[in-house]
Amino acid sequence: MSNTPIYITIKVGCDRRVNVKGLGDGGGVLTTEDTTTLSNTPINVTIKVGCERWGTSRSFLYRLAGEGKIIFRKVGRRTLVDVASGDNYFTSLPVAKIKPCTRGAS
Repeated sequence: MSNTPIYITIKVGCDRRVNVKGLGDGGGVLTTEDTTTLSNTPINVTIKVGCERWGTSRSFLYRLAGEGKIIFRKVGRRTLVDVASGDNYFTSLPVAKIKPCTRGAS
């Protein structure tokens, strides 16, 4: 038997691959290296889920889509929100500058 390393790629689920390294002698310890290229983040979500995700109202999401700031997609009769466009929009907003409270401070 040989002690040369063997590399195997195993598909785990639809979006994750794990590389397994072992020895050709059939013994030894297997090591894994996670090579996930995609996350579990959905590509599109319903408007209801989008409202919950970004803490907004339905009408605000429709306004953003109307202004071209986020993308809606139609799947049959359903309207879905493109998650990447929503995440990009909300992370591009400026950080709020809040003044420290001085009232009642001793």
